[in-house]
Amino acid sequence: MRKLVWAILILVFLMWEASGQPVITVDHHTVPENPSVGYFILSVDLTNSGSYARNIELEIYEEEDNLALIDKNKEVSRLHLDLGDLSAGATSATFKIFAKESGIYQLKLKLKYNYFSDDSGFTSNTGKLVSEIDTTIAIIVADKPSFVVGGDVVIKPSESKIVDLMIRNAGGNARDVTISFETPKGVVASPNMVVERWNSGEERNVPVQLIVDGEVKVGAYTLMVKISYNDEFGNKYTDEIPVALEIYGNPRLVLSGFSLTPERIYPDSEFVLNVSLENVGTDEAKNIKARLDFPEVFFGEREKFLGSLSRDNVIEEGFTLKAEKNTASGSHLFTLYVEYESSHGDKYYESYEFPVFVSSLGIISLDIAGVYTSPQAINPEDMFKLSLQIENSGNQDAKAVSVKLLLPDGFEGRESYFIGSLESGDSATATFELKAGDAGKHNIKAVVSYMDSRFEKYEIVEEFSIYVFPKSYSWMYPAIALLAILGVFYYWRTRKK
Repeated sequence: MRKLVWAILILVFLMWEASGQPVITVDHHTVPENPSVGYFILSVDLTNSGSYARNIELEIYEEEDNLALIDKNKEVSRLHLDLGDLSAGATSATFKIFAKESGIYQLKLKLKYNYFSDDSGFTSNTGKLVSEIDTTIAIIVADKPSFVVGGDVVIKPSESKIVDLMIRNAGGNARDVTISFETPKGVVASPNMVVERWNSGEERNVPVQLIVDGEVKVGAYTLMVKISYNDEFGNKYTDEIPVALEIYGNPRLVLSGFSLTPERIYPDSEFVLNVSLENVGTDEAKNIKARLDFPEVFFGEREKFLGSLSRDNVIEEGFTLKAEKNTASGSHLFTLYVEYESSHGDKYYESYEFPVFVSSLGIISLDIAGVYTSPQAINPEDMFKLSLQIENSGNQDAKAVSVKLLLPDGFEGRESYFIGSLESGDSATATFELKAGDAGKHNIKAVVSYMDSRFEKYEIVEEFSIYVFPKSYSWMYPAIALLAILGVFYYWRTRKK
């Protein structure tokens, strides 16, 4: 029995192969996949898995009240297309359709084509056969929900607050609506919201809890509202609707430090006052203007335009000033006034007081603290070394100290010596290589020049004596040398007193 069944099946297959009949299937799809009220495209898809089909004709028509086929921008109820021939393979025909309302619509299709029972049919009508296919297409047209989101979302760094979003359904009815949020880094939005049914035209207030981290930079961001829902026919959709999220802050400038160049200032001296401003707020400070107020004994720059300063940054600016000659030593009160704006144009005003200390110049007192010769006993025309010990017994440093000798007649050699700076309480030695003149006592003047901290130049003149011994009294040299040493010592003691 089983063998008989297989034999019949094989025979049927061979008979079908011999007949060469086309095998055409009809399918369809829409663009978009889930059409909504309005215009959409219907594609009728034909697939031939058999022999050659010729003169394919397709007729489509509808009898619905709220549906129409579009032909040359006109609404019609019936369309006829000639699709030509189709060998094994696929082809399609597309139609533009307009739906006035949501619903389930039926379209009727009639497909007609020719084929031949043998190969000779391609050149004659011998063996020509006609086949027809009638089918009905069902199309679901939904009035797709369409959500619109409104509301201002404005928040500061380190802030937590509830903002209200107004969401309206401008399309068809929606079911099983879920609202969630995508936020930029550092921003958290909660909670999600679920609505079982959201009717067409219905508007709802959706409260959203927003939390912003303190490190988030101010600026414009996007809060993405994700709405997932089903239409009335169960089609699923997800809409992503961007909402402007503005994170704004307030700038705050503080005086983070100040310094003087040079570090110590004196009356009748110029200096630069350097001030440092730091933005410890949460927004950029713009159009920064600084104005310096100081006592009348100072004069110089008062106003500066500093531009903009981002948060967590520091800007430094210098004011060139001068203290007058009659400026008293001690602390003087300065005030810095700062005006600036936020990125929203809000104005801010700050003032900072700080002391500026003016040092006392003191005095410079330069003296010759010692006079030495080498050798100690000098004869006429001898070469000898004269050393002068210069001491600063004042309380101010001396600058550019130099010594110039006014030599007596007959003396020759180096007349000047440069020491440089001589700090308060220090001493230095000026050395001169000289040639002695005639025997006897000789008075020498030393002109000591120096400058103070304001680079003003001064001179003092000191006078001392040296003795040149005759060569015939060389036996007296030791005694006289001793007397010379005692004389220099006595001179030094009297000068110190």
